[in-house]
Amino acid sequence: MGRDRFAGGFLLGAVFGGALGGLLGATLANRAQSRPRTRRPDAAEAPGYAPELRIEEARRGLEERISQLNDAIDMVQQQVRDVQTLTEPEALSEEIGG
Repeated sequence: MGRDRFAGGFLLGAVFGGALGGLLGATLANRAQSRPRTRRPDAAEAPGYAPELRIEEARRGLEERISQLNDAIDMVQQQVRDVQTLTEPEALSEEIGG
């Protein structure tokens, strides 16, 4: 009985994880493609381009990426909550009946 539940849970987790990963990957790929790509000037092309400006530019880029990751994490957490709400009544009925 315990192995059957483990195997079923393992397979359900694999299917759910695969689907969730596919959705997350597609979402992030669409976001990456929709962003316009700009070419940063090299130091040789931009005389007087201070290192402080490059550091600030890098910081802004990192903040943007962190914000995107936070949005993706929030989306995944909501999807997990939705799946848990769908599966909780089934788990309770199995425990009561079995």
